[in-house]
Amino acid sequence: MNKVHFFTRDTEKDRRKKRHAERNFPAYVENLSNHLNHLFGEERHGIKIESDINKAEYICLIAKLDDTEILDSFDKNKIIGVGTEPSWIRQGQTKQEVIDRCGVFLSWNSHKYENGLFSTNMHYPPMISQNIDYNLDLIKERPLSMFISMKPYRDNNGGYGLRKEVVKAILSSNIDCDIYGNHGLKIKDSRLKGFVRDKRTGLNDYRFSVVIESFNEFGYISEKPVDSFLCDTMPIYWGTDYFYHIFGKNMIRLNTSKVIEQLLNISKNSKIIYENCYPSIQRAKLLYRKEHNLLARVEMAIKLLESGI
Repeated sequence: MNKVHFFTRDTEKDRRKKRHAERNFPAYVENLSNHLNHLFGEERHGIKIESDINKAEYICLIAKLDDTEILDSFDKNKIIGVGTEPSWIRQGQTKQEVIDRCGVFLSWNSHKYENGLFSTNMHYPPMISQNIDYNLDLIKERPLSMFISMKPYRDNNGGYGLRKEVVKAILSSNIDCDIYGNHGLKIKDSRLKGFVRDKRTGLNDYRFSVVIESFNEFGYISEKPVDSFLCDTMPIYWGTDYFYHIFGKNMIRLNTSKVIEQLLNISKNSKIIYENCYPSIQRAKLLYRKEHNLLARVEMAIKLLESGI
């Protein structure tokens, strides 16, 4: 087993600067080991998740790769970099010289960089509490949910504006959909649930959830649909077509031209539609845990490094 330490630059100090520092999403903590151990077990894909960086054989740097102390402390061939941000914002523009200092650089967008490339497709662990129980038989009582976050990014391919438009469409109708997150809307509606600390609150009880990626670029699939799968919830998805290539044509695509009609039908007939979707949800969950996840990609990267490529 290869001992790998997973590390991201979002430290406790960094998180305190964020607007909602109280959120408890493990994907943002400095040491991802505990979360990954819970999600995949201690040994998965030929990897032993090592919480002690000094005992690790390989270091997996996620998202923020400008930590010269880490880059200088380890042999290049022991460093695996993971890029997670879109190409159109500053954080996504990883410098070539940083990539060159990694033995292998994992990127969802394989045409972005000149060399050191290895596509991840699924590059990030889901942001769900460590307490999730995958053997739990969830009872789905509610038809539909959605998460929204108002952010200042603006882009033609972005989903931020689309989320806002979908929320407005829902609130203008009688669609039975609970909306979670910091919506920024100055209206009162019982369907607006506001911010929740644990994302499972908006997934465990729901048969379906509207999932809109922050941007639509080929090959990018975030933690958002995976969060849904792991909670036995079917995502109604907007994002890259590659999502359907990986998880199957039976996944539900958000119909942006007929949002109200589509969501109204799903909310009214959620029980029977969910029964038909359930096998696809279980298949997607299995595909994620066995093939399309961070550990599987890191294992492949290590094999490349060991082969001397």
